[in-house]
Amino acid sequence: MNEGVEKYVEMQRSTIYDTEDADVERYKEITCGIGSEAFEQIVSDRCYMMHWSYLPDLTYNKDRVALDFGCGVGRLMIGWRNYFARIDGVDLSLKMLENCKKHLLQHNITNANLYHCNGYDIRDVPSDTYDVVYSELVFEHICVHDIRHNYLKEFLRVLKQDGELSILTKAGNAYPKDSPYSSGWYDNNYDAQHTNGMCDTRIEDLLALSDELHALGYYNVYFGTHKMSPEDDNVPEHTHFLLIKAHKYGRGSTD
Repeated sequence: MNEGVEKYVEMQRSTIYDTEDADVERYKEITCGIGSEAFEQIVSDRCYMMHWSYLPDLTYNKDRVALDFGCGVGRLMIGWRNYFARIDGVDLSLKMLENCKKHLLQHNITNANLYHCNGYDIRDVPSDTYDVVYSELVFEHICVHDIRHNYLKEFLRVLKQDGELSILTKAGNAYPKDSPYSSGWYDNNYDAQHTNGMCDTRIEDLLALSDELHALGYYNVYFGTHKMSPEDDNVPEHTHFLLIKAHKYGRGSTD
């Protein structure tokens, strides 16, 4: 990990991931404002459909093992527990992982593995283990390309042959390119002063991103877009959701 990456990761930890905002109740308050179990399930189901609306039925993933990258306090690990055989989680924040473990136990989820990452790789996560690696609204908050690129390599490592990568992120460019709140996909903004909406990443060139994924060893790369709600004024730097799908080369590889 180079000096610039270390500086950026320390900023992430000190500004949000290991502060009071990572606390269970505070996290619910700042993310959805309601926090009731019924509302959480509605949100989780909607997110699941954004990733897998094309599947023939909702039981498609029921025998698959998934990894939640940026699992936080475990919202989707809980919300998607009936869609997968097992979901493990990995996160930068130790505090969120502690709260995630508590949340999982409250919902009688005892088969999940939780991993702490260093902000650059997921070295503690075993290789060739997962049918699915998914990430929900995390990648746009990492405004250092070196880190994102390395995570994409790591996802490939931990996926089984023909395993599926599914990333839902925010994209588009509502801010000017010289805005301090916005970085390009290939920028390494080591000096960013904040994260999570205060300095996010634009994804504008899907062909270049497709080439990057293919060069790493993915196939069947697909992009889909979802419109944001017009009432959503919390993400002015983005114009739409972007779904990134790809698979790890294996026995069934075609492109």
